[in-house]
Amino acid sequence: MTKKEFGNWLKLTRVALSISQDQLAKKLGFSEKEIAKFEAGVAEFPKSKIQALALHLKVDKKFELQLRVIFHDGDKEKKKLA
Repeated sequence: MTKKEFGNWLKLTRVALSISQDQLAKKLGFSEKEIAKFEAGVAEFPKSKIQALALHLKVDKKFELQLRVIFHDGDKEKKKLA
């Protein structure tokens, strides 16, 4: 998944849940401007925040693990998906 693809997913998911960029930023410890950059695909989302993102966007555990793999969180996570 490219930064642009992730950004599109992030924005679509956030909007579908009626969460503003500001609300998501505050929950994750970012500025609203940083969230906008993630959504635009110009900044890479930090893998250390994937679990918090999954929690606030209400994604299921399997998708959270897929996000971890996408963000190169190691072979341990790949084995959990198998």
